[in-house]
Amino acid sequence: LSSPIVVWKKSEDTTVVATMSSSGFQERLVIVPLHPLRSVLTTTASMKSRHEVALVGLSGVLSDSVSLLDYATSNLGSMATPRYFARLAADRQQQHAFGGGIRPYGTTLTVIGSNNPEDIFVTDPSGALTEVRVGDDGVWVMGEGLSVLRKQIDNARSMKKKLEVLLKQASNKKENVGSLEVVLLSKTHGAKKLDADEIKELMK
Repeated sequence: LSSPIVVWKKSEDTTVVATMSSSGFQERLVIVPLHPLRSVLTTTASMKSRHEVALVGLSGVLSDSVSLLDYATSNLGSMATPRYFARLAADRQQQHAFGGGIRPYGTTLTVIGSNNPEDIFVTDPSGALTEVRVGDDGVWVMGEGLSVLRKQIDNARSMKKKLEVLLKQASNKKENVGSLEVVLLSKTHGAKKLDADEIKELMK
């Protein structure tokens, strides 16, 4: 099972998104440009731009997630919004869910836009698309099927504690010890993937 995705509204301008990524695997938080000049999926670079970007959290079968990302990105056209990106992915999943010799996508995508990070779009292997909002406490957690860990994260009172829960999960793994992934979404600056030192600074 994939690690939960934690979304924390740190301020009116900045939202923190965090998850765990097992070593040896591609990162689970992918920054996708949503403007006509987009050409690549960015995972590590800071994107300071007036154009909106989408942060896509990958859960489930990684190869399916990447395939779905490629499909949605290549078919965005001029209707480049987080909601439309998620709709494209969900419709593709629905097509595969009907069978007919096509294997369903074993993945869930969590799509968050930099302009309105309070609105979160979650796709399902069935093709369903759910729109949720960050709660009154400024926190949202995605990770059904990880009930114990999810409860621990929900009960943590601060973002520092929530990140520590994810770190504890990583340290308890016997193989492929995970690393914490954190992205800052800003309404004025786009998205930035934090390095290890920046994550430590955030947790102070």
